[in-house]
Amino acid sequence: MTIVKKAQQQLGHVEGFEKTVESFERAAETGSWAQAKGASYELETAMKVAQEEEVIGLGLHKDGVSTSREMDIITPTRYIECKNVNWRQFSFSEKQMEKARQAFIHQNKISINNDKIFEVHSKKSFTKSWKTWLNQQNIKY
Repeated sequence: MTIVKKAQQQLGHVEGFEKTVESFERAAETGSWAQAKGASYELETAMKVAQEEEVIGLGLHKDGVSTSREMDIITPTRYIECKNVNWRQFSFSEKQMEKARQAFIHQNKISINNDKIFEVHSKKSFTKSWKTWLNQQNIKY
């Protein structure tokens, strides 16, 4: 059974599910493998999270004081960002690192403003420097 069929059984009723599946399918059809892997990891993570807590949204935008950000997985208590990247390679580009850090900071602020916990789930292990930075920002991973 494919990841989409498994997710359909467990998450088909969740707001944003169809959009996430469409993103996965479109990426796979066009050969955008990194994007397809990302969407697949979001579904995989959402299914795991759903075993602990109800998933009430996938890929929805949440508003902050001056910005809006997409949250990959939304539960009654958490906003979760999913990443399927090689953090060692990712860390070589200062521009990429800063962009990700700013996104995480904004997502964390939005989470706090909405009385939620912000978490970053990663398919691949974070480097020591990323773990240190996430801890300094009080972002769970």
